[in-house]
This record gives sequence, C-alpha cells and structure tokens, in this order.
Amino acid sequence: MGRARRGKLNVVTRMRAASAGLLLVLVAGCAREVPPGIATARARQAEADRQGADVDITRYHEAARASEMGQVSGRVYEERRKPNGSDTPLAGTVLMVLPRSESWLSELETIRAQSRDSLARYRETAPAVRRAREALERALLERGGGDLPQSVGVKADGTFTLPPLPAGDWVLLAAYTESGTHGDLTKKMSMGRRGAASTTTPTDRFVPRSILIGHDFVTLWLREITVRPGAEETVALTPRNAWLTAVVEDRHTPVFRVSPPLAAPGAPSPSTGTNTSR
Repeated sequence: MGRARRGKLNVVTRMRAASAGLLLVLVAGCAREVPPGIATARARQAEADRQGADVDITRYHEAARASEMGQVSGRVYEERRKPNGSDTPLAGTVLMVLPRSESWLSELETIRAQSRDSLARYRETAPAVRRAREALERALLERGGGDLPQSVGVKADGTFTLPPLPAGDWVLLAAYTESGTHGDLTKKMSMGRRGAASTTTPTDRFVPRSILIGHDFVTLWLREITVRPGAEETVALTPRNAWLTAVVEDRHTPVFRVSPPLAAPGAPSPSTGTNTSR
C-alpha cells in the first residue's frame, strides 16, 4: 500500500509540475506581445530618461535665483567673396540653447558620423537631430527644467541676442534652411495616378506611398558655451565653421486618393493583361 500511495503522489506531483510549466510558457508568450503604441511610448520615455539624466537642473536654477546671469550674442553670416564686398547675413536662422548634456552631445556626434554610412542615413540626419533635441527638451520638462531651453531668431542684419542665461555650461544649436528644388504637387500627383497601374502594389491600397515634392538644404552649428556671471559671450557663425550640412525632404502623403485597380481573382492584372487582337 505504501508503494502504491507514493507512486500516486509522484504522478500527481509530475502532473502539477507540467501544468505549472505550461502556464509559465503561456504567460511568457503573452508577455512578448506589446502593442506598437505602448512600445513606442516606452522607447520615447527611455530616450528621455537617458538624455536628461546628466543635467544638474538645480544648479542652473540656483544661479538664476542668485542673479548670476550672463549674455550670449553674435552674428550668423556668409563671408564676403570679394575684398571690397560685404558679408551676407543669414536671416531666418533659428538658434536654440540648452543646458549641456554629455549624453545628448554624444548622440549628436553619433548621428553625424552615421550620416556618411548611406544615402538613407544622410536623408534622415536632420530629422534625427530634431528628434534628439525634442527628447532632451521633454526630459528637462519632466524634471522641472522646462524653463531652461531658449530659442530666438536671427535679425535681418544677421545679429542675435539670447535672453539672459544662468551661469553654467550650455550648448548652442543653430539651423539655417536654404530653399532647394520644389515641384508642383498637383502635377506630381497626376503623374503618380497615371503610373499607378504599373508601379503600385496591393499594399499601396492601404498604405499609400509618400510623394517627394522637393527638398531644402540645412546648415547646422553646434557650439559649447560657458556662461559667466555678468559677462557676454560673442559667437560668429559662418558656413565655414558649420557643424553639419544636411537636407530636409518635402514629402506629401495623400489621405484620400483613388486606389489603384485590383484585378478580380483569376483575372490578369491591368498592367499584365494579354493581347487578344489578331
């Protein structure tokens, strides 16, 4: 009787262990399924946490409360091409100043280095710099430093003056956009419709391709600045000392459009139809 009872207990134990293992496998399989929206939000939060973790926001606020403020001003211009000529101000340049973050600077240098890897990476360089800046601004905002980033535009004569900044280390990011080649959206869309039967795929019926309208050229400057109490830092930015040049593509994705024709099951597609004429 003792051996039979122990045998039954062993069988029950093995069955319970097998059930527990199966349950763990099912739970693990479900845990891998993360909705795309949640995954994107988690990735952005992780990026924000990494970007602003090395910024001492308290130190900047303490300097502001102690009236330890400094000034940053300068010019953005293209140098004269002839000795008797004049410099050309690069009006429209946007300047942004943010607290110095070593992790942010490291990411920007990685973006610049990878821009030489391929044409696709080069096209993505300017948007990647913008996303990195926005990630740092979100991180500062979440940590109570949303008042630290500042942004101004260059005047018509190419000069600029930033608002007074608390003493400390800052990073100046400037961007000048020069208009490139742009086409007619209506003409390009009509051309796309004429070639839809031969160039589109069934996937395009649900996810339409974006249409390249044109592109702009962007010149970026990146400068590390140390602001001292009661002092003024002067900066001169020219195309010769630019940090990076990139392009920004102007693309249009139609929201409502005529879907490309789709052949009935078993029928030849419009683009590959057979010629029955004799």
